Amino acid sequence: MEDYLGVFTATVDKLLQHVRQDREAFWESWSDTVQVILDDRADRLEKAVRLRMDQARHRFRMRFADLPDGAVEGAAQAVSERGLIVVEVGPGKALFQTLSQCPACDREAAALFLAVGEDSPLFDMELTAEGLLCGLCGFHLASTDEVEAVGMPTVVRYSVEELTRIVAEGPDPAERLATLKLALPTVRTNPHDSF
Repeated sequence: MEDYLGVFTATVDKLLQHVRQDREAFWESWSDTVQVILDDRADRLEKAVRLRMDQARHRFRMRFADLPDGAVEGAAQAVSERGLIVVEVGPGKALFQTLSQCPACDREAAALFLAVGEDSPLFDMELTAEGLLCGLCGFHLASTDEVEAVGMPTVVRYSVEELTRIVAEGPDPAERLATLKLALPTVRTNPHDSF
């Protein structure tokens, strides 16, 4: 589909130039997305991530455009979970989530998924960002490369003191287990994704 989208956008852009119509006036809120599609300097991965980011921003604007002041902050608090939360533990790898600022909607409402391998030292954990999912705008990243493409750090380090504080401030494990069973199917958009 993205090949057709590029051809379509380039064709419409040439027609707009021919009839001397302003691109931004024609595309309106999709102007940034069109610019990403027409940008031939970006590689395939970067373009895909930037397109999803623009779509999430557009979705965010449509969802919250007519709501009263404070509604966005209330929704962000409702979908965000603070602390370092265990999502799954398997042989050789554990997956955590932590609250992060979403690069698309700029709200602290995104779950950043962090993995730690069995080689990580116990007293100074190094976690690798493997994905992100925002509860407000729906923006998602499905790999470490995609996390890097939006300019977020791909490695997070926690000392034992930080981990102890985070666990103490985190949600009740029983409450988390109940919500985890409901949330996990929405996290995995593709069974071949790394998170």
